[in-house]
Amino acid sequence: MTNTGRIETRIIDVRYEVKTLSRISSGYKKGQGAPPLSTAGSNGTYRIGYPETSRELLIDFIRTDDLGWGTISARRLTLYVNNREKITESLVEAIKQKITGKTARVIMSNGEWFLLDMSILKI
Repeated sequence: MTNTGRIETRIIDVRYEVKTLSRISSGYKKGQGAPPLSTAGSNGTYRIGYPETSRELLIDFIRTDDLGWGTISARRLTLYVNNREKITESLVEAIKQKITGKTARVIMSNGEWFLLDMSILKI
């Protein structure tokens, strides 16, 4: 997908999502151990590997021409712009208070939305 033009949007929400995923399997018999590199659970289950965690700061917007909406993943950008190591509740709340309802220009490139003015994330 190629670049589309610059699109004027209105920011409607800022949210921070943390998701954890573990692969749980079953099938070992009583008296037998769980497979190598796994952790035994209860009732014949075992967990393979360690939980994978996804952390995303997401900015939801609607186009001002009413022709759509989208979401920008802005976690890394927010950390960079604010010279921070991690996202905190107070940072998310401050950004939410600052930019919700404001207009912002975005562009789509290769199926992802990007902010054109990163300074709006500076707290």
